[in-house]
Amino acid sequence: MKRLVVGTAGHIDHGKTALVKALTGIDTDRLAEEKARGITIELGFAPMTLKGGQRLAFVDVPGHERFVRTMVAGAYGIDVVLLVVAADEGVMPQTREHGDILRLLGVRHGAVVLTKIDLVYDELLALAEADVEAFVEGTFLESAPVVACSAHTGQGLDRLLDVLEHFAGLVEERSSDGPFRMYVDRVFSLRGFGTVVTGTISSGHAAVGDTVEVLPAGFQARIRGLQVHGEEQKRAFAGQRSAVNLQGVDRSRLWRGCQLATPGTFVSSSLVDVSYEHLPGNSAPLAHRSRIRFLTGTAEIDGVAHLLGRQQIEPGARGFLQLRLDKPATPKAGDRYVLRLETPVVTLGGGRVIDPMPVKHRRKGRREAAGLLERLASVPGTEQASIWLELAGPGGVSLEDLARRSGWTVETLRQTFEASPAAVPLDPRHKAFVSKRWLDECKRATVAELEALHAKHPLKPGVARGELFGRIRFCGQSVFTRVMEALVAEGRVRQAGAMFALADFEPALDAAEADIAARLKAVLAKAGLAAPFSGELKEKVGGDPARIDDILDYLARQGDVTKIKEGYWVLARELEALRDRLEAHLEAEGELTPAAFKAMTGLTRKWAIPLLEYFDRVQLTLRVGDVRVRRTR
Repeated sequence: MKRLVVGTAGHIDHGKTALVKALTGIDTDRLAEEKARGITIELGFAPMTLKGGQRLAFVDVPGHERFVRTMVAGAYGIDVVLLVVAADEGVMPQTREHGDILRLLGVRHGAVVLTKIDLVYDELLALAEADVEAFVEGTFLESAPVVACSAHTGQGLDRLLDVLEHFAGLVEERSSDGPFRMYVDRVFSLRGFGTVVTGTISSGHAAVGDTVEVLPAGFQARIRGLQVHGEEQKRAFAGQRSAVNLQGVDRSRLWRGCQLATPGTFVSSSLVDVSYEHLPGNSAPLAHRSRIRFLTGTAEIDGVAHLLGRQQIEPGARGFLQLRLDKPATPKAGDRYVLRLETPVVTLGGGRVIDPMPVKHRRKGRREAAGLLERLASVPGTEQASIWLELAGPGGVSLEDLARRSGWTVETLRQTFEASPAAVPLDPRHKAFVSKRWLDECKRATVAELEALHAKHPLKPGVARGELFGRIRFCGQSVFTRVMEALVAEGRVRQAGAMFALADFEPALDAAEADIAARLKAVLAKAGLAAPFSGELKEKVGGDPARIDDILDYLARQGDVTKIKEGYWVLARELEALRDRLEAHLEAEGELTPAAFKAMTGLTRKWAIPLLEYFDRVQLTLRVGDVRVRRTR
């Protein structure tokens, strides 16, 4: 049997709740405060079965301007709206705001219900009808039925029921295929049952015993029980108003706006890329970095709107935004949303979520991001896949993450990317990809960084992989690995161990550096093993101290000098001569004491100890207590 959700909308005190009660027999104002004040504050719900057997779920929303956030939560996901206008007042401010919100949320079916006709004469009713006709012109309700009725006398209700029967046959039922998803609009506890949440299932289905994920909190819970329209059920399907009893979950861990979903199928993010329409009735443009309230599903989250490709959006104009939210949201691609100003709280506009988990768009890339989002919103089918890969950025993306982000299946994405020259796999099993354009951009940046480093340090043989990656910054680790593999395979970069350099780069001394190198070797030759340590050495040689360090490293790679420890260098030939003497001593005596070593070399402890530790490091000697012995291999 088809399952439809019918929502009310309209100005405060225009008779929405009374109309639902007249149709269903249920008073949806359940709170004592609602009874006392005579206004709807919270969402109300009531089931109904039509003559044809179709089951309807009514969602009654508040009409007061202070409760628009609650109205949006109720209107999200309805199939048919009854826009209620009191015949004795006509179209009022909240009628207009609710109409804008319904359009922004993508509601396409509905009727206008003129209520309280028992309170007006025919002339006033005709004026109200004309007012409604002017109001709905150009909207999705332009050709909708207008039903005049009275909840008090029952006049006109039969025609309204016929209209609902018509919509029940017209509106396409939501598919129960795909992952389960339900935004929570109420959370409460029942003695003997524990925590219960309610909402309208927007996709998929759920069954008693299923495990669901609570987003954005990220924990999992088991469904203990289900009710649909107050009746116990084993399963609940898309389009049904459902109460879900969660096992072992404290009520404090859930709230209106959180979401139950099949585990691992949806994402939570504080960044959301959206298309946006600024309502024509706004008095001012939407400015870059405006503080806003983002309403989608039953959630409301504060944040900042970053305009992409422009500094403001005029009333009636469209554009693209990146919303940077104060807390994570859990929308999916294609979801509708409403944007309200943080203060004063007015409805600004809304649109569709395009990318629910984007990268942060920097200032220089915002115009390009807007172009990609515009293409994504307009191109069909598999053409979207390459754009999704572009939006994933230089870090690349796993197919699982991109599937959750885009709504495509992992297998469809894999097949599309494997057939596309614009997609580059990041692993042998093709579980992650990066766009070729981003890979090429990372390659260009890597080559440019190597050129800059070679120019700055012309005597260094290359750059360590970790240092080079840290300088590139914007591409991810797996993409950088793919970049280096590609550059080496193309012959543009050579690798020696963990060091990388441009293929045509060779360290070489210029004339000034060659002169410093000659002076260095002269000072070290004169000093022998008692070479001056770094600071004194640089004073004796003269010149740029930073260049001297690079020249010493270069001479060490050439085999001219050896680094004993930080700041202590000796000529390689001096060290080789000492090594021969040390080996002869060990051959003859079997061991070497520090005193014997100082006597052999004529060195004080300042040089003798670092030299002994050097021979330990190069595994010529082994320290045993206070003596050294020949290390056996």
